[in-house]
Amino acid sequence: MGDPVLAAVTALAAGIVLAAAAGLRAFLPLAGLAWAARLGFVSLNQGFSWLGADTAVAALTVAVLFELLGDKIPAVDHALDAVGVLVKPLAGMVVIAASVASLPPFWAAVLGIVAGAPLAGGIHLVKAKGRVLANLATLGFAAPLISLVEDIAGAILVVTALLVPFLALVLAVLLFVVFRRGRRAAPASVPTPDPPRSTRS
Repeated sequence: MGDPVLAAVTALAAGIVLAAAAGLRAFLPLAGLAWAARLGFVSLNQGFSWLGADTAVAALTVAVLFELLGDKIPAVDHALDAVGVLVKPLAGMVVIAASVASLPPFWAAVLGIVAGAPLAGGIHLVKAKGRVLANLATLGFAAPLISLVEDIAGAILVVTALLVPFLALVLAVLLFVVFRRGRRAAPASVPTPDPPRSTRS
C-alpha cells in the first residue's frame, strides 16, 4: 500500500492544476477527470462519484465540444466569458473536491470552495480581460488563434494533472506567469488615436 499522506497531497496537486485549467476551459478538466474516473485511472471523492457516471461523461464531452467550438467565434466567446464568471469557479470547486478522495465529502467541498473556485475564477477574469483587449487590437481576427492556444494550454494542464500532478503544478505556475505577462503587454498593441492638431498658425 502507498503512503496515504503522499496520495492525498498528490490528489490535491492534481485538483489544483485541474482548477487552474478550469479558468481557461470550464468543461475540459471536468470531462478529463470524468473520463479518468470512468476508465479507472483515478478515484473520486465519494460525494462526487456521480462525475464518473456514463451520463455525466457523455454530457461533459458534449459540453467540451460546444465550448471549444463556440470560443472560436468573437461574439460567442464574449457570451461564454460572461457565463464563465459563474460556471468556471463552480468547475474549479468540483474538480478539487472530486479529486481529494480521502476527505469526507463536506470537507472536500469546503476545500473546493476555498481553493478551487477563486483559482479558476481569477484565471478566468485575467483571460477574459486579455481577450477583450486582443479583439480590440485585431478587430476580432486573433480570437480563433488565441482560443486555440488556450485550448492547448488547458489540455496540457489536464493531461499532466492526471498523469504527473507535481510536474503539472510547476507547469501551471509557469504558464500562469507567461499568461499574465502576455496579458499585461496586450494593451500596448491597442492603437491609440493621434491627438488633434492645432489649426492656429
